[in-house]
Amino acid sequence: MCTAEDYNKFFPVNDRSKDQLETIKTKPGNEMFCIDWETADLSFYGVEASGDYSELDIVILPCNVRLTPMGGFEDRIDPQCKGNLEEQIKYIGPMNMLVYYNSERFV
Repeated sequence: MCTAEDYNKFFPVNDRSKDQLETIKTKPGNEMFCIDWETADLSFYGVEASGDYSELDIVILPCNVRLTPMGGFEDRIDPQCKGNLEEQIKYIGPMNMLVYYNSERFV
């Protein structure tokens, strides 16, 4: 989960989004997850218009999916995971994804 140190690395948030970000930072269950750049083997480059760029795909999966067949390093299925369809729909729930990132372009 993002720490205060992680949040300090972002550009200042727009005034219209300050309250929403503060809610995310303080309300249990609304936490954001940050990439640990020291251990992640990721690099981002280019812009889509150039045809030479990298991207990050985010995949939302039910709790009973094994990750290694998709390139994951471990299969970590929570012992409390319920595999029936109704419980999986509840687990994934209505999606509400917020992405917080810095955007820079060097010329």
